Amino acid sequence: MATQRELIYKVKSIIRAGLITDDDKISDRQVAFLIDTARATLLRQQINKGQSLSNNNVQTIKCLNLESVDTGFDPNFTMDCKVYKTVQQLPKPIEGKNKDLITGISPTAFGGFSYEFVPYSRVPYMTFTRFKRPFATLSNGYIYLIDAPYTENISVSGIFEQPNDVASYDDCEGNTCYDWDSIYPMSSHLIDPAIKMVIEELSLTLKVPVDKTNSGNQALEQQTKTQEGGA
Repeated sequence: MATQRELIYKVKSIIRAGLITDDDKISDRQVAFLIDTARATLLRQQINKGQSLSNNNVQTIKCLNLESVDTGFDPNFTMDCKVYKTVQQLPKPIEGKNKDLITGISPTAFGGFSYEFVPYSRVPYMTFTRFKRPFATLSNGYIYLIDAPYTENISVSGIFEQPNDVASYDDCEGNTCYDWDSIYPMSSHLIDPAIKMVIEELSLTLKVPVDKTNSGNQALEQQTKTQEGGA
């Protein structure tokens, strides 16, 4: 596992043959965006192959405030019950098969309890379930708690398309939920493929030849071993 700052440094070290100068044409923010994009592509490939995704890809937004909303927020919503909505929109989650990859929703103060997450298309059918229970759904980027007792804020975990978007959220003590020194939410076996994708993209931008031979792969492996040895 590595931080995003370490991944950015690794990419820039390889593309510049280990020399990073102040006037480098490649910005850290650009590299960070490309790493996020490569990660999303690789995770979608795993989903399309029917492979499960590790919890190492999950991030948690620890403190989302709620507000009460009228049940008429959507004309298709017919349930007569209490509804609460997050004040802030969520970052865009990666889409799995028939659902967004939201992996957990719970009251911040009672982390042991988790609301059932229901795709929005299934919400109308929840009226006919035999056993009524609180549940959550996602619509237009907002989490809605349906038929749930009031809670001041909730914690939401998921696999988000752009991990850096989580940096704009704080926990209930005001600490950021993510920064470049946090462990990057990506399985270890995806790190090298992601870096190769980023280097190829940057090489096209900078018009730098990409070594796709064994020697090129060995350079990446040597860079990885060097950083691991110094960790």
